[in-house]
Amino acid sequence: GRMAWRQGALAEARACYEESLTLSRNASDARTINLALNGLGMVSLVENDSGAAHACFEEALTLARDLREGHLIGNCLNSLAFLAWDRGDLTQARVHWEDALAEARVLGNPFSVAAGMANLTEVALRRGAWGEVRGNFMIWLEGGRVEDGSMHGCLYGVVQKYRMDGFP
Repeated sequence: GRMAWRQGALAEARACYEESLTLSRNASDARTINLALNGLGMVSLVENDSGAAHACFEEALTLARDLREGHLIGNCLNSLAFLAWDRGDLTQARVHWEDALAEARVLGNPFSVAAGMANLTEVALRRGAWGEVRGNFMIWLEGGRVEDGSMHGCLYGVVQKYRMDGFP
């Protein structure tokens, strides 16, 4: 499913994720059920079926929490945030991304922390919350930097996007 998804073959991705979901449910493999549901949710989101996407993401999040797997929880929260963003609900997107960022910090995952900061910075830019934008950059400047430069790359990328596309 993931390979088909990355190649833009949505029908093939859906078929693979549906088969994976069936097989993993039959095997009672909660982790694989979670991954299949999240994949199906992303396909549904791209297909503009936000109701199906929401149902998949919520079920996946419940499983991830039951499994107590922070990485899966963060993935599901990010998916719900993208769904909220797609629906134009910046408040809910922000809540989900804040929760995903908290999971990334607990896990000590520098790339996910950087991506979370970039997502929250983009929400702040859209809302015109310049204090939050400035605050996110100050976190980076005051020690939020990570060795691989991902914080810099993510936040810099957000600002460059708005420099080119125009600030909201």
